Amino acid sequence: MPGFVALTHNTAAPMELFRGKDVILVDFAYSKEVTFKIKEIASSLLILDHHKTSAIELQGVSGCVFNMKKSGAQIAWDHVFPKQTRPWFINYIADRDLYKWELPNSKEITKGMYEANVYNFKDLEEIWEETYQNTKMMRKSKSSFAKIGKSIIEREIRLIEKAMNTAVLCDYKDDNGNSWKVYLTQCAPCVRSEVGNKLSAKRDCDFACIWNFSIKSNEWWLSMRSCVGKANVGRIAQGFPTPYGKRTGGGHNNAAGVTLYGGSICDYFTPCKIVATK
Repeated sequence: MPGFVALTHNTAAPMELFRGKDVILVDFAYSKEVTFKIKEIASSLLILDHHKTSAIELQGVSGCVFNMKKSGAQIAWDHVFPKQTRPWFINYIADRDLYKWELPNSKEITKGMYEANVYNFKDLEEIWEETYQNTKMMRKSKSSFAKIGKSIIEREIRLIEKAMNTAVLCDYKDDNGNSWKVYLTQCAPCVRSEVGNKLSAKRDCDFACIWNFSIKSNEWWLSMRSCVGKANVGRIAQGFPTPYGKRTGGGHNNAAGVTLYGGSICDYFTPCKIVATK
């Protein structure tokens, strides 16, 4: 895909790359300050996103399309191809991203796609082309993804149980003095949503936090989950305190993430129990 650059929230905006170009940011947005700087040097800027914290941050800024009922993939497709039916995989990716699980065999198929490493433009374009060439092939492809995904899910059940059993109930306080009960644990990235959702459903906590640490970049990656009616983790992530310099966090009401640079996770969470209750 010409001109495509993979960026994340903790990646500095490549300003020189944006200079004089028509820039489209998909599925994430920079802060209002950085957004205005991009607008000053780019020929144009369009933001296609569905994260509530970004929508609030950029409220009133022109050139933004926010739709919290769609995934970033759906918003991008509908913007570029407004009169074309979405390929099946766009909706399956969205079903997983929005955590709806409304499509047939959605968990198995999306797990199989991830395991087969088709979350890249080259492979997705091949599947898209096959969709219009051979419908039977695509049905068979979905079936093969589902078969792969089923075996993965069976293995991941054990990973989820392990993470649940090692979770620790902690206290977390923000800079404004607000306090929450949080289940904290570590697990494989492939099951962090499942673990987070199960832990956050426990009665004695406000939200769950899954952590991973990169020794190479000295970064803590926190994935937060909460149930409807409990803590707004998007807001918590956006205002997450850190005494160690830059930070980045945000997301949705019930699913969000934070990247911390340096320090220790123990600086933020204080254990109040040894092992999670069942």
